[in-house]
Amino acid sequence: MPEQDALPRRERGAVVLIAVLTGLALYLADQGQRAGWWPFAAPTRLVGWYTLAIGLPPVMVLALRRLDDRRYARALLALTAGLLALATWAGWSIDAPSIHADTVIAPYVLSLGGALFLLLPFLQAYLDSGRWRPDYPRLFGHAWQNGLILLLAVAFVGVCWLLLTLWAELFALVGLRIFRELFGWRPFVYLATGLMAGLGLLVGRTQQRALEVTRQILFGVCRGLLPLVAFIGVLFVLSLPFTGLEGLWRTRMAASILIALQLVMVLLLNAVRQDGTGNVPYPAWLRRIVEAGLLSLPLYAGLTLYALYLRVAQYGWTAERVWVALLALLLAGHALGYAVAVLRWRRGWLHDVPRVNVALALCSVLLAAAADSPLLDPHRIAVASQLAHWRAAGKAPEELDLDYLRFDSGRLGYRAVQALRDDPDVIASATLSQAMTDALARTSPMPWRRLQAPPTPAELRGRIRLGPGVAPVEDSYLDALLTHRLPDAGCLRKQADCLLLTPDLRGDGQRQHLLCEVGGLVECVLATRDAQGWTAQGSVTWAWMDQHKVRAALLAGQLVPRQPDWPLLEVAGERAALFSPEAAAPRSDAKPR
Repeated sequence: MPEQDALPRRERGAVVLIAVLTGLALYLADQGQRAGWWPFAAPTRLVGWYTLAIGLPPVMVLALRRLDDRRYARALLALTAGLLALATWAGWSIDAPSIHADTVIAPYVLSLGGALFLLLPFLQAYLDSGRWRPDYPRLFGHAWQNGLILLLAVAFVGVCWLLLTLWAELFALVGLRIFRELFGWRPFVYLATGLMAGLGLLVGRTQQRALEVTRQILFGVCRGLLPLVAFIGVLFVLSLPFTGLEGLWRTRMAASILIALQLVMVLLLNAVRQDGTGNVPYPAWLRRIVEAGLLSLPLYAGLTLYALYLRVAQYGWTAERVWVALLALLLAGHALGYAVAVLRWRRGWLHDVPRVNVALALCSVLLAAAADSPLLDPHRIAVASQLAHWRAAGKAPEELDLDYLRFDSGRLGYRAVQALRDDPDVIASATLSQAMTDALARTSPMPWRRLQAPPTPAELRGRIRLGPGVAPVEDSYLDALLTHRLPDAGCLRKQADCLLLTPDLRGDGQRQHLLCEVGGLVECVLATRDAQGWTAQGSVTWAWMDQHKVRAALLAGQLVPRQPDWPLLEVAGERAALFSPEAAAPRSDAKPR
């Protein structure tokens, strides 16, 4: 941990004051947005205000040494200018009617927060030493200490609010509700939370020895976990020649799972190796296991990038996939760097890890800044890719995810829909032209499958496979699906994989129609027919079971109706089912009902 002087009394007061002013700034933004005050009415200025109010104070508090430090003031001014520039672009990107602003703001907040966290140790080390190329132990100590201080502040705020809630409810028992009303008053909530956060940060800044003990305990836990995670990683790699990759791709979560393992490995390794000044951990045989796990990381990185490539090749880029690709590339850099560090064992155990970490931390900051600016805007890439994918598919209506462009791609997506409205091929297609007009007029999405040309009855009949003993599909049932009088479970989609079963679920000799989409998450809809026609009766999704097992059972017609243990209860004309914890708990031997 880097050495640092205890905060003087004036600087301690500044820490709490900065936090309280942060709470005040957030309250003004909340109230100003509701009332339409300037500068909170415009998205660009509002995003800028929130960026400075949330992003700048933690840096100010954690980097503070002396208030009269000119280097501290210059660094904050430069950081403020950079944050305002990025916030301006983010605000511009959400300035369009009825778009989902969270699809732009959420990744902006996460990436900017991560970039500030990685940049802060460099700033702190510069303020400590006056050099922009600090030693690695100083950077390592600041990074881990900052994380613990922020966690302590969050925990302190949570405990304080629990005590205030107890206070309010205790007095409410005797009819004194003044404290409940006071603690729910919006100005009090913002200012009190700011004060609590400031006190929590101050405790973290001044109780360095306690945090050092906590850090060593955390490192001890990580030291025990790293060999286990490395062994799991090696064991998975050794199993691939026997299992193949098909099962991994079928999960449709391959990239996320592989990225999670790489993140865990990187975090644990750095917690164990620390700054490299201590003794080499583990006996030799355990180090070999850890090294084998690190040598397997490039394979995980390659599989992650390949899984992402398959999705992009099939469906094109989305903003989410761009962010995942950037993260995957950074993890691939860690994987290759750590593997090289293992192979260069003569220089010492993982001697090159600090160099890899410093280089990739700076690359992460630059990539986050580029992605939050016009240079590498994920929404610009996504919109261009979706349009190119649509044109490559012959401009078929079902290949254009119009709702994604209109609502989830920021201002650039909205402008793309506006431009498409004047495209000659769109004007020539009644389906597309009407869809564009409707999309621009709507304020919320609608199911995307309604934007495509509906299938003919013959096409729909061909998409629905029949279960064991099921008679050919009636024309009236197909008509009910096509006219949306019955839910279709997604079977109107061109890529749907559907199955029809006709079980007798009530045991009265009357068969119902159970239509299931079994291509991914298995979902079924039930319909019955009487003299008046077809009626939807409900739906079921087997979300907590092995999808491949459920799919195989349904294809084989293995559907067993089970009557509930207890009847429905009716009170005042309202019906409710009894909830059984044992029935709700997933079991390995559970059968679809």
